[in-house]
Amino acid sequence: MRKIIYFIVLLSTISFAQGTEFKFTINGFTDYVVTPIQGKSAEELYKKTLEWILITYKNPKKVIVKQADNDFITIESFSNKLLLFNTNGKNYYDAKYQIEISFKDGKYKFDVISVNLLNSKNKS
Repeated sequence: MRKIIYFIVLLSTISFAQGTEFKFTINGFTDYVVTPIQGKSAEELYKKTLEWILITYKNPKKVIVKQADNDFITIESFSNKLLLFNTNGKNYYDAKYQIEISFKDGKYKFDVISVNLLNSKNKS
């Protein structure tokens, strides 16, 4: 899960420079991130994302729930100890999440479809 968080932070940092960022509210995720990658085709971006999934996950075939060649990949996984801050301090949650990454020539879209918090472990 740490790699997912780093990936999201990297995307939001890159996207912030482009004027786009993730928006987190009390109601959840309100936006997605589109990142321009000049000179790369949708096929190249798709293949690089598949390589990233193969390196990042122990069972990549179980993580990929949907895909269309050179168009999109949807992954679903589980994270234990996802850290969230609130007025009560730090809380760790087990979470199941789904992310869709879609591709067009010269850009990709990173969209958090869902995050389901399963339980809380208060660590104030």
